Amino acid sequence: MFLFLCFIISKYKMGHLSKNILLCILLAFTRVFSQSPPFPENQLYRGGLEYLKRHDLQMAERSFKESVRKYSDAASMFELAKLYSNENTISGRDRARDLVQRAIWKEPKNIEYRMLQASLAEKFGPSMAFDRYEKITEIDSTCARAWFNMGRIKEADFNEYHNSVFMEDAESPQLSYEKFAKEDMQEAEGYFRKALLYDPKNLDARLHLAFLFEDADLPEKAIPLLWEMCRIDSLNKDAHLYLGLIYYKTSKIKQSYEEYKKALRLMSYDEETDFTFNSVKKLLEPLLGEEYRKYSDGELREIIDLYWKVNDPLNLTEYNERLLEHYSRVAYANLRFTSKTDKTPGWKTDKGEVILRYGDPIRKLRLRPHINAGGRTTVMMKTDVWQYNGLSFGFTDDYMSGNYRFSVPSFGSRYISQYPGDSQWLMEYLRRVKYEDYAPKYDGPAFRLPYYIVQFKDLEKEGSTDIYVTYALDFPDSVVKNRKFTSAHNYGIFLTDRNYETVFGKKSNVAGLPEKSKITIPFDKDYYVNAVSAVASPDSGMLAFEVVRDIDSGVASNHKRFKVREFAPGEFSVSDLLLASGLSSGSLEGSVLKRKDISIIPNPLNTFSRAQNLYLYYEVYNLKLNKDQKTDFLQKITVSKVEDESALKKVFNAITGVLGLGGRKKEEVSLTSRYQTSQINAQVYVQLDMSEYEAGEYLVQTIIIDNQTQKESKAETLLHWK
Repeated sequence: MFLFLCFIISKYKMGHLSKNILLCILLAFTRVFSQSPPFPENQLYRGGLEYLKRHDLQMAERSFKESVRKYSDAASMFELAKLYSNENTISGRDRARDLVQRAIWKEPKNIEYRMLQASLAEKFGPSMAFDRYEKITEIDSTCARAWFNMGRIKEADFNEYHNSVFMEDAESPQLSYEKFAKEDMQEAEGYFRKALLYDPKNLDARLHLAFLFEDADLPEKAIPLLWEMCRIDSLNKDAHLYLGLIYYKTSKIKQSYEEYKKALRLMSYDEETDFTFNSVKKLLEPLLGEEYRKYSDGELREIIDLYWKVNDPLNLTEYNERLLEHYSRVAYANLRFTSKTDKTPGWKTDKGEVILRYGDPIRKLRLRPHINAGGRTTVMMKTDVWQYNGLSFGFTDDYMSGNYRFSVPSFGSRYISQYPGDSQWLMEYLRRVKYEDYAPKYDGPAFRLPYYIVQFKDLEKEGSTDIYVTYALDFPDSVVKNRKFTSAHNYGIFLTDRNYETVFGKKSNVAGLPEKSKITIPFDKDYYVNAVSAVASPDSGMLAFEVVRDIDSGVASNHKRFKVREFAPGEFSVSDLLLASGLSSGSLEGSVLKRKDISIIPNPLNTFSRAQNLYLYYEVYNLKLNKDQKTDFLQKITVSKVEDESALKKVFNAITGVLGLGGRKKEEVSLTSRYQTSQINAQVYVQLDMSEYEAGEYLVQTIIIDNQTQKESKAETLLHWK
C-alpha cells in the first residue's frame, strides 16, 4: 500500500490539492505503522518489562527481540538497546547504537531515545555526543539532562586544557591552551546554569558546577551551590564532604569541621573505616617501619589517635586542624581520582598518594601529547607535572584512559613520558625520608608572636616549678579598628609529659592590655606585653603556647620540646634570667608579672636601646644562713658580645655607675658584687646602662657563689642591643 501510494503520486499528473491530500494520507499511514503497537496488543514488549523487573535479563532480551521482529516497535528497540549498552563491550555498543537509531527514525522527537543515543556517542567521541545533546535541546529547550551533559563535556574540555601547554622539545617555546580552556569554562558554566534553571534540584549539575569553580580557582563560588545541595538532600554524603573541603580551602575551618562530621556520620562502616583509618595507615606506614605489620588494628588506632593529638597545631580550638587537613586531602583525592571502573578509592591512586602526603601542589602543568616523526617515530605521551617546594612529580596517561600513573623512564620504548625524572623511584625514597608535609591552615592569618619563657621555683609548693610565658603583641594596621588599637585575644598554654599526656592546660580571654604595658623598640615599633603562667612538676615533654586574635582570628601557634626545670628541695640554684623594660619593688602601673612584692614589665623580645630602661631580674634559692642568720653570696655578671668578646669596652663603666661600683677599669668584662640577706631565697634585680655600647648581640651571664658553702650556680640569656 505504501509503495503503491508513492507510485501514484509520482506517476500521474495531479492537481496541487490532490497531491496534498494523498501526501497527508501517506504521512498518516506512515505514522500509524511506525508507532509502537498499542497495549495490550504487544504482549511481548509488556512481557519484556516484567522480566526486567525480575532481573531476568536473558528472557527480557528474548522478548524484546521477538517484539522487534514481529512489530518493529521503537519501544522494544530502545529497551533492547539499553540491555546491549549495559554489556559495556564494543559489539554491545554497536548493536545498541543501531537499534536506538532505528527507534529515533520511528519517533524522532522521543527525548529518551535521543539521550541514550548521545550517551552511546560519548564512547566514540565527546564532540559527537555534544552535537546529539544539543539536538535534544533544540527539540526540547527545557531538557535539563541534556544541558547538564553538554556542561559536563565542556567541563571535561576545560580540565583537559586548563594549565595545558604544547612543548615539542625542551628548547621550543610553549604554546598555551589557556584561552581555549577559559572559553570552555564559560560555556560549561552556562550549560550547568541552564540545567539548574529547568531543574533546580539537579544535584549533579550543582556538584559539577562546584567542581568547575574549584578547578578555575574560584572556590568561593562553589559554596552556595553545595550548601543548597545539602539542603535539598541532607543525607547526601558527597555533598557534605565536598562542602567541608571547599570550606577548608576558603579558610572557614569551623564550618569545614561541622560538614566533615556530617559526612562521616552518613558513611557506611566500610567507607568510614577506609576514610579515617586505612588512609592514615598508608600515611604512617613509613613512620612505623617494619613494626607496622605487627600491630593489631586496635593498636594502630591508638597510635593514630596519638599521632593526631601530637600534631594538632592549635589546642585552643575544638577541632584538630591537622586532622581536618588529612580529611580534606582524602576527600579531594576520592572526589577526583576514584576509579570509575573498579571504584578504587582516589587516595590509593598515584596522584591520590601525592595529595595524601603533600597536599595541593603549588603548580599543575599538563604537557600535550604529540608524535615525533623522523627517524624512529616516538609518541610523547600526555604528561601531568605537579610542582611543590623543592619537589616535582610527573604522571603519564599510559593508556589514554584518564588513569594517570607515576612517570618512569621507558628506555627503548616508542611511548615516552615528557617528564624527565623517575617519579616512582622518588616516591619510594620520599616515603622513607619525608613521608608527609603540612603547613597549618587556620580561620585567620598566621602571625609571628615574640615570646620568651622563664622558670622560677614555686615558693609555695615544694617540688613544683613556676613557668612564665611573656609575649609581645604587635598589631599591624589591618587589625586597628576605628583607628584604635585593639588587643583583645584568647590565649592558651599547654604542657604534656614525655608520653604526651597533658599535665597542665589553661585557656583564657584577654579583653585588652593596658596602655602602660606598651614598650617601644626604637627603629622598630610598639608592642603590648603580657605574661601567662603555668605550674608543673619537673619533666620533659612539649609546651604549646597559642594566641588567637579576636578581630581577625589571626593565629600565633608555638609548639616546642620543653624541659620543666627541677629546683630540688634544699638544693642551691639560680632561676632563669629575665630582662625587663620596667621593674619596681612595689606596685607598677602596667606590670604584667609579679614575684612577691616585685612588679615587672618584661621585654619578651630581649631587645633594648639607649632610650629604654634595662633591668635584669633573677632569683637565688636555698642560700645557707650563717651564725648571724644572714646569707652571704657573690654575684658576678658578665656581658660578652656573641661575635667578638673583646669588643666590650664601655659597658661595665656604665653598669658600675648604676650599681655603685665605680672606679673599675674600662677593659673589664665583668663585675662582682656581694650581697647579704635574711632570706634563703633571694630576689635580685639590677638596672644596666649600655648607652655607650655598640649595637649587637650579647650574652648576659650571671654566676652566683654562696660564700657559706662555696657552691656555684649560673644562668644566662641573650640580649639584643640597638
